[in-house]
Amino acid sequence: MGISPARAGDEPPVELWRQQMSGPAHSLTLPDVAGRLRDISYVAIDGQAVTEGDISLGRVGDVAGGRLHFPGVLPEKESPRPEGVPDDTCTRGPSGAGVSDASALWPKGRVPYVFDPGLPAAVRDMVGKAIAGFTAGTCVRFVPRTDERAFVRILAGTGCYSMLGMRGGQQDLSLGTRCNYLGTVIHELMHAIGFHHEHNRSDRDGSVDVHLENVTPAYRSQFQKVAAERNRLLGDFDQNSVMIYGNRAFSANGLDTLVAKNGQALTDPYAKTGFSGADLIAVRQMYGC
Repeated sequence: MGISPARAGDEPPVELWRQQMSGPAHSLTLPDVAGRLRDISYVAIDGQAVTEGDISLGRVGDVAGGRLHFPGVLPEKESPRPEGVPDDTCTRGPSGAGVSDASALWPKGRVPYVFDPGLPAAVRDMVGKAIAGFTAGTCVRFVPRTDERAFVRILAGTGCYSMLGMRGGQQDLSLGTRCNYLGTVIHELMHAIGFHHEHNRSDRDGSVDVHLENVTPAYRSQFQKVAAERNRLLGDFDQNSVMIYGNRAFSANGLDTLVAKNGQALTDPYAKTGFSGADLIAVRQMYGC
């Protein structure tokens, strides 16, 4: 996979993790799915509580009150598996880390969406290219919304962010200034269908070293792993995944915070031409293609 300026306009790209450092950090501590206390650090962007650089946990007021959406990390109410969502009997493929809560998957892999009226034409075009990649390589279908209750609203907010998997009702996905790169758009759509960051997989320690001594102290919690018992691992760790951050994510001193054990350079999503081959296989497996 090469490096590509796949974008529209002349704005420099957003390194997604830098968004976490764009305002005052807020935090709360809650029991995770295994009952262990977990620190959740977030920043307010457009009234959304954003963690890990670009994952929306919900509205700030709700999150401050302990009502947040973080499937696979924090406990979710038990929900029946929606019609059209596959079970967990698929074989392991090359890569991917998806949510383990079936209620966060889109039934039959069908994702209704609407464009906010203020979304620029150039961004709509880039979303179309990203959607075409899903259509060509997976069974997931992003379809214009008609009257579906659960849908994604794609808007030009402040920066780039998405919720993790399906929440129900309207959920916002922002592609604001400096987000109009193909890799970034695919990254946010992958979050929307239920994929975690690759570098937070429960099994990452065999593939990457995390140098917390180089991480800005307030953001060390951004590297917490997803609990093994709630992380749907769809194959081995993928250094080329569109879901991984670059070597210097959240760096306090300009030194590397993420280092691949095989010596490969890690690049941010905006610098990628699109999916890795393993990303596409992981989507197909999670949605039973």
